[in-house]
Amino acid sequence: MFNGASDNATGIAALIELGRAFAATEPRPARSLMFVAVTAEESGLLGSQHFAENPPAPVASMAGGLNMDNLYAIGKTRDITVIGYGASELDDYLRRAAATQDR
Repeated sequence: MFNGASDNATGIAALIELGRAFAATEPRPARSLMFVAVTAEESGLLGSQHFAENPPAPVASMAGGLNMDNLYAIGKTRDITVIGYGASELDDYLRRAAATQDR
């Protein structure tokens, strides 16, 4: 078995493409963006734990996080799962994006 063969591959591909897109965005976003790839999920979220215990920036300055795992690679999808809705300042962005798709 090859843990992460699909979910890690699609997540990292999306992470790279989002990084490229934001690097080319003009005007620049008002906030700094941090793209983080963690490892060892199957071994107990070790990469996530390390990031949480050793943040490269003050946690209080982080507005939110987006975890991309096992992206659907066969055309468009209609579904998204939001964990923590109501717990960050990012809800308005999500609401507006969903509204543009009649959701």
